[in-house]
Amino acid sequence: MKKNLPVLLACFISMCALQNAAAQTPDTYTSVYNLLVAKCSGCHGGSSPDGNLNLSAAPATVYNSLVNANPVNPAALAKGHKRIAPGYPRRSFLLRKINHNLDPGNNPTTGEGNAMPPYPNPALADEEIELLRQWVLHGAPQTGYVADTALIHAFYNGEGLLGVPEPLAPPPAGEGFQIYIGRYFVPPLTETENFIKYDPQFTAPVEIDHIGVSTVPQNHHFVIYKYYPGQAQFFPEGVRDTSFSSHGSADIAVGIAPQVTEINLPQGTAYRWEQNTVLDFNYHVVNTSEFVLGVDAYVNFYTQPVGTAPSVMYSRFFPNFNISIPWNNTDHVEEALCVDSLETNYWRIWILYTHTHRYGKDYDLFLRNDDGSQGEQIYEGFYNFDYTFNQGYYSWGVEAPQRVFDTLLQVDPRKGIIQRAVYNNYAGPDPIGFGLTSVDEMMVAGFQFVYGDPLPALGTQQPDAPLAATLQIYPNPMHRQATLLLPAQYQNQPVTALLYNPAGQIVQRIESKGQPQALIEKDNLPPGVYVCQAFTPTKFIGTVKLVVE
Repeated sequence: MKKNLPVLLACFISMCALQNAAAQTPDTYTSVYNLLVAKCSGCHGGSSPDGNLNLSAAPATVYNSLVNANPVNPAALAKGHKRIAPGYPRRSFLLRKINHNLDPGNNPTTGEGNAMPPYPNPALADEEIELLRQWVLHGAPQTGYVADTALIHAFYNGEGLLGVPEPLAPPPAGEGFQIYIGRYFVPPLTETENFIKYDPQFTAPVEIDHIGVSTVPQNHHFVIYKYYPGQAQFFPEGVRDTSFSSHGSADIAVGIAPQVTEINLPQGTAYRWEQNTVLDFNYHVVNTSEFVLGVDAYVNFYTQPVGTAPSVMYSRFFPNFNISIPWNNTDHVEEALCVDSLETNYWRIWILYTHTHRYGKDYDLFLRNDDGSQGEQIYEGFYNFDYTFNQGYYSWGVEAPQRVFDTLLQVDPRKGIIQRAVYNNYAGPDPIGFGLTSVDEMMVAGFQFVYGDPLPALGTQQPDAPLAATLQIYPNPMHRQATLLLPAQYQNQPVTALLYNPAGQIVQRIESKGQPQALIEKDNLPPGVYVCQAFTPTKFIGTVKLVVE
């Protein structure tokens, strides 16, 4: 698109001004505190403050009286809301009291009293309310800069562009629930990708048969993840960037391409989510305009009585922990299998997806024949995100294609699926192995499926069983301690093993001291899925997953 030079220059100057203003702004809580003192301490100050909330006290005292503190209002307290609930604007009673319809879904409800400040005092300006909302949405930290006041000012003073033009109506009462995400801001001519953790606070298991979505037109993709049990605790509340990804700690529930507004599970199937489910939303937005974009999303989950669907939609992931990609700037192929000899029923696959990090160049999936050879190709990694055309390259990360089968694909788990991924370690200087951080690599194929008919007996020509992992841990899951067993060729060498938590942090270092095995202690490790990587002084050995209970 041809653009006028003065317009581009003005936009550049505006963006520089935004950056300079951001650099000079104090940490966000200081701005919030100053606002509350200036606008609210007349009633909420002194020795007998309204609502037993003194906003004229010292900053640390005010912070502790707000964040995760119970409100005195009985109606808000009965909902389980807090004065400020980090990451949850619509569960933050203080924000609701000053909202004044800035967020139409977050005004005071019956029993919660009138809006604040009380008449005849004027309402806070939209910019001021937004500052508080941005602070809450980004986790309400006591220190650090999480709300760009220059962007907020620009948005509310003629330089803003609304993302979702009209709210999505929630499901009728008793037929589901709605989650609202936002609003946060993207600067002009900028591309952003964020994760937003969300605890729906279920009071019982739920069964979901379809999902409605309203995202911004500038949506590149929107993915709904569901944390594995025990994993959500490792991730902060609110909006965060991709440096703190939940990959390896969550299942993909569904990925939503631009302009998609509804996801219908195959007839007779449903997600069945446990009471302690926690979700993670991945939102990738490309703002090609010269305005500040306000980003939000509405997600409707339509429910039915648990047990209505005859088939439950499950997820399976098959990581290849043993990849080792040499540094030679040439394409390197890794192969692995998706097989499970213990299954007794067919897999009927609805969605296929794959995942690598930055060195991934292609990822293809094939059915496996009776003799173990490669059969029909069922997934081409060069397709775009919603698998509508071949774009000529593989989009690694969360943008990898997702293939949806209108007619469920039947697979014998004993034969399974062949994975073939292509990598190019162009950066070096060392070989790259499997790991959770962006400097490591991954090779993971996954799918959503329901169980089909019972499996028949296999013929006389059966495929060879997949090779065992180079590393073994037993018992796995671990309760108190476990043993790391090394491959035979490394049992007389000094080996170092590193144990990573779901956030990619090293939580334990294990030394073999030339012995064939080493002990892993649970110590204070919380329950969850961990990754163990082993090395000699000169070679990467491999990776194995450990479940701690």
